[in-house]
Amino acid sequence: MDNKNIIDITLSVKHIENLKSKILSDIARVFAVMAENGTENVEISCKLAEVIVNSYILAKKLGFNYDEVQENINNRLKLAILSEDGISDYNELSDWLKSRDGNGA
Repeated sequence: MDNKNIIDITLSVKHIENLKSKILSDIARVFAVMAENGTENVEISCKLAEVIVNSYILAKKLGFNYDEVQENINNRLKLAILSEDGISDYNELSDWLKSRDGNGA
């Protein structure tokens, strides 16, 4: 293995570690804002969006393609809707999923 490959691997590992840190930091910030201000805060929505975006980027860096991740998300949403384990937002989630892709659960 030559020096260029070692540098590339090192940079990839560093980028993956940075993404993991960013995701954890954003999740921590969501909890902190909720503790301070409740759930009525635009920062929460922005941080949750950043977690999702950075999770997609992390998945790509780990060798998964975006379509595969999206398919897994769709499947998880559909399973959550079907399981209805005490959470009352499943009808709303089901309606959103159906309107989003036309073939919800």
